[in-house]
Amino acid sequence: YYNRFEGCAVPFGELEYSLPGEPNLRFRLCTNLAEEWSRLGSPVDAGKYRKEAAKALNRDMWNAVSHSSEFYSRKYVGREWRRAFRALLASRVRGMFWGYRYPYVVVFRNWIFVTLILFPALFSLQKTDVKVVGRAGGGFEDLLLVSTSNMLPGPTLADVAYTSSLAKLTAATESLVGLFFAGVVVSLVYKAISERWR
Repeated sequence: YYNRFEGCAVPFGELEYSLPGEPNLRFRLCTNLAEEWSRLGSPVDAGKYRKEAAKALNRDMWNAVSHSSEFYSRKYVGREWRRAFRALLASRVRGMFWGYRYPYVVVFRNWIFVTLILFPALFSLQKTDVKVVGRAGGGFEDLLLVSTSNMLPGPTLADVAYTSSLAKLTAATESLVGLFFAGVVVSLVYKAISERWR
């Protein structure tokens, strides 16, 4: 049995230092309060509780995976240990790619990484197969231009000639990734507006 809030909630600043020390209890309580603050129309408190819940879940699952105490050693064996490991991995991946409290910051960071580092590096391995029409340089700045053009929806920023199937596949993949990021941005904007006017 776990205590729950329904139809009411405590501001994060008033409860932060009184939250349970046990990570499993902390996770459940913070998750509950994040949901309640979302319903009550306070995304700031909801985000703080959501972030604290994620930290508690990571700590709880790490304790389970590492058998940090006799309790975790007895409870998490076999299938339960594998479940805890998957939960820990999923939470860490989610935090890396989406974030817990301010996802738009994480999304922007990931966009910068994909656009200015990952795909230019991939194109650099195929430099002879990627040509910007009208430019003779062929340096890394051209690859940045190519990558940015692929990632942004709408008219292209440069006329690019791809002379191999692999280069065309890389460009098509990046364009799809760009559309995915555009969809994520639209959903975040919609969520922010709906929470603002709730």
